[in-house]
Amino acid sequence: FTAHDGAAERQALIDFVDFVTTRLDENPDLRIYHYAPYEATALRKLARRHQVKEGDVEFIIGNVLFDLLPVVRNSLRISETSMSIKKLEPLYMDETRTGVSNGADSVAEYGHYRAAAAAGDGETARELLDGLLSYNEYDCYSTLKLRDWLLSIRPALVPA
Repeated sequence: FTAHDGAAERQALIDFVDFVTTRLDENPDLRIYHYAPYEATALRKLARRHQVKEGDVEFIIGNVLFDLLPVVRNSLRISETSMSIKKLEPLYMDETRTGVSNGADSVAEYGHYRAAAAAGDGETARELLDGLLSYNEYDCYSTLKLRDWLLSIRPALVPA
């Protein structure tokens, strides 16, 4: 779900919530894994800003979103100063990131995308947006791989 202006952002939120609630009807045990509070905070801000789906968003945050950061904090010790998911990736990812590699860079890159789009440079804008979409897709893949890895190292006595 992507958006580049307020109206599209509102619609993307509505579409996302509808997407999740439809899947919840099909699978009541659905979980959406994420890392750190950003996603819950962003969903709340969007729902409040656009005054739509606020109750549904709160339900999703309270019952569907599952933050892996507390699991990591309470079960792992690593030789890094940060528990950032990027710092954990060498433990469970076979490949390394290329292109945009962190949130701050993605914000700057989005600014470059907007400038290229405003200047009418469609080819550059498309390349920049594709890079951002790849970065976000890799983050999703990394979160899934982290979840799978955490399950694989879970002590045998802990029930699934």
